[in-house]
Amino acid sequence: MCGSRPVRSARVGNWSVKPHRAYALTSEEDLAAVRIEGSNPVLAVHDLDGSADWYCRVLGCKRSDPDPGNWVFCRAGAVTFMLGRCPDVPQASSLGDHSYVAYLVVDSVDDFYANALAENAEVLKPPTDEPWGRRELALRSPDGHRFMLGQAL
Repeated sequence: MCGSRPVRSARVGNWSVKPHRAYALTSEEDLAAVRIEGSNPVLAVHDLDGSADWYCRVLGCKRSDPDPGNWVFCRAGAVTFMLGRCPDVPQASSLGDHSYVAYLVVDSVDDFYANALAENAEVLKPPTDEPWGRRELALRSPDGHRFMLGQAL
């Protein structure tokens, strides 16, 4: 595998010990031992309260404040948007295509679209049936983070 190196085991008494790895996994057995269990976007925002309000109104999130004034977590379903107050960094809108942060699998693109319109959210792409078998909608947050919402056709 590209970027991997062999793992050398050391003998300590009757035990065979592998050193901690800070490099690519080396075998199918190694890959079977790990798995990604979820993903929660960590997003830099300028206006913490205004941004959190958008996630709650447009995406239906519930808000929690683990570190008031610095962090707000907005949870919808299995996804938590971790919003960090970063007033001195460039907004995501300045990153062009690199501002897409997540593909959100939803139960009804059309319901999210209706809610986005009702909340005056910026819609980048209205609900569209795509040739890859998905109905998709693109939204942009006030800080410029772009999200694709999709469902199977």
